[in-house]
Amino acid sequence: MATSSRDEDFWAFHAEFTRRLPDESPLRTTAKPWFLHRLRVVAHTIQNISAHADGDCQTHDSKPAGSG
Repeated sequence: MATSSRDEDFWAFHAEFTRRLPDESPLRTTAKPWFLHRLRVVAHTIQNISAHADGDCQTHDSKPAGSG
């Protein structure tokens, strides 16, 4: 629904997104491109946190097993 070309679908998604994940600060704009950008930022953040929690993410300080 977020990428739908129908405005009704987009605004329904926007309302549900805002209801489930309220932002600490109000939207700076109601423009669809800005909202989609913020949606991607949130999705990537969640993905990164999830990968780190699952142990799939290695930090730059990690060393392969068996190395010095």
